[in-house]
Amino acid sequence: MTKRCWRCGNRKPLSEFCKTKSNADGHATQCRECQRDYFRQYRIAKRDLLLEYQRNYRAEYRKPGATIKASKRKHSAALLAAAGFKRCCKCKTVKPVGEFYNQASKADGLAAACKACQCVAQHARLKAKRPPKPPKGMKRCKRCGEVKLLAAFPKKGCCITCRREAIELKKRLPKTTPTHKRCCACKTTKPARAFSRDATSTDGLHHRCKACVRAAQVNWERTYPEKTRASNQRRRASKNAAAGAGYTTSRHIHWRWEFWGNRCWICGQLAEATDHVKPLAVGGSHYPANMRPICRSCNSKKGVAYELLEIRDSTIIGVRRLVAKPR
Repeated sequence: MTKRCWRCGNRKPLSEFCKTKSNADGHATQCRECQRDYFRQYRIAKRDLLLEYQRNYRAEYRKPGATIKASKRKHSAALLAAAGFKRCCKCKTVKPVGEFYNQASKADGLAAACKACQCVAQHARLKAKRPPKPPKGMKRCKRCGEVKLLAAFPKKGCCITCRREAIELKKRLPKTTPTHKRCCACKTTKPARAFSRDATSTDGLHHRCKACVRAAQVNWERTYPEKTRASNQRRRASKNAAAGAGYTTSRHIHWRWEFWGNRCWICGQLAEATDHVKPLAVGGSHYPANMRPICRSCNSKKGVAYELLEIRDSTIIGVRRLVAKPR
């Protein structure tokens, strides 16, 4: 962002202008260099007037003994500065110069208040500007600033109204799907067919390529195998509308595996999956009491059987199969 100085007529960055609240853009009309030249010329032209004003002000408001106190303060400040210390103007505590921020406008190049006092003052200013906390059961939207019921908000982000407006705005914007795109994960430029579709993106493509998305998913499944098994079981249970689908978590399944020693409940070998004693296909529940660890071999032999299992020497010999009735 740039701005034109009305005094020199040059266009400069906004960092070259002092901040002011009186203007609409929050910056002064003239740059810092022109402002310094103006005040320098003003002090030179009005030097006698300024000196007379200072003499009158000191003669009117100076208290008896103020000169002696000021000289003592300057002397003590010089001694502290020579030793590497300074007195904070707020907490009146002598601290090392490292506890003060740099400030070029001061004679010693350090701020008058220490860092701790400035942080406290900044926190108080921000707290005063912060809007009041909404009542219980309400929430303030970060986009429109209105206080609404919690039902008007999804799990994350702004309210539903603002989200719909944002989606409609994105739909109205013309989308041009690029032929190539750079993946933010592998930092490689790939063709557009290597990315999945994403309606919320400006270019209509996902920010990560398909290979990186799949690799991240596989890595997550390897890092959290218990959560992966619990998620798969919940998905199957929800698909079959089984009881306990929203109750059982990965912690329950972990406890069941610990109860059986992480071994198959039929043959005693190392377990590889979680079995429903009464299968979901024939009306079994997804509660922890109906779940046990099992190996893949026994799981495939068992199928949809339940209730009667003939087991000899850790091997399934006979099974009475109960076929589920068609719905």
